[in-house]
Amino acid sequence: MTTAHYSMFQRLNHIVKSPNRIEAFDFVRTMAALSIILTHFKIIETYGIGVDAFFVLSGFLVVKLLSRDMSAVNQRYFIGRFTKIIPSYFFFLIIAYLAGSLFFDEIYGTDLPILSEWKQYFFFYRNYGGLPNRWAFEHVWALCVEEHFYLMLLFLSILSGLRSSFRKAVLFFSLAMIVFCVAAKTQAQFTSFAEYPTYTHNRLDAFGYGALIYLFMDQIKRIAIFHHFFVASLSAILLLAMTQLDQSEHQLWLRTASPVLLSVILIYLMQFKFSKIFRILAYYSYNAYLWHYFILIPIVFYWGYTWVGFVVYLGLTVVLAFLATHLVEDFFINRRDQIFKLVFKNKAV
Repeated sequence: MTTAHYSMFQRLNHIVKSPNRIEAFDFVRTMAALSIILTHFKIIETYGIGVDAFFVLSGFLVVKLLSRDMSAVNQRYFIGRFTKIIPSYFFFLIIAYLAGSLFFDEIYGTDLPILSEWKQYFFFYRNYGGLPNRWAFEHVWALCVEEHFYLMLLFLSILSGLRSSFRKAVLFFSLAMIVFCVAAKTQAQFTSFAEYPTYTHNRLDAFGYGALIYLFMDQIKRIAIFHHFFVASLSAILLLAMTQLDQSEHQLWLRTASPVLLSVILIYLMQFKFSKIFRILAYYSYNAYLWHYFILIPIVFYWGYTWVGFVVYLGLTVVLAFLATHLVEDFFINRRDQIFKLVFKNKAV
């Protein structure tokens, strides 16, 4: 049976039952998405740590994908990214804009982009777009950063050709990203040049740490210190301390320390089993992230930051994440074999 014949919930059922999932990743992805949703409703303040966690996970998972047999990996990579991320993203942009401008224009107003700004969203460089902020869509800067990283890894895999060459290239590339990003954030503290934390060059180090975890996973498993509760707890305490110590406008010191400390915590969590409920929640996390801030604006307009508003906000986020995942994301993923044949005129992988 091909993926094209999957029923609405069959892909979800496959993920829940899969023996190959890294359960800690589903847990962290769920907690990261929840932290962002709660932060934006001003219930807690997590200082962007959830986004850093997403970036570390992406670095690990994308390098893992591209480290497989290299004969068809570039094609599989392209189709996988297209069917997973792009359809839901453009569906969100178009439907949210139409709904906001046609039915809630008095609420959204300048929080929706104008025509001349749309190219920033369609070509994934909104994170460099600057002011004014269009808050209904402003959170997609993180998707722009991720797409930039994916493209870099795609080109690196094409140039490397062989699996062994790719792993070596990723190692040097990851180290270079970390050094460059740390240097960029350090100079920005003193010069205020290119200092915004949404800039790709200020966030790529998080992906680099995730990539290094994958590349050195066998060695890490043999280092006992990474599996101690004390080390993970100390990392969590230091992370919380950094959120309070770095009170600068862009918190670039926090952005430097956060992915390192999150990586240590992630390595510790990877030795544990987690409830399968986190697989289900993580399954919807991407579309929940896409829709949550668009929903937040009218909820706050009508109910403010109240518990009634929060219940409606969370409920609508869940409903739209459910619909977008099954009606858009699943639709394209379940047809990637056909898309592969159409684009590459080759057998499906």
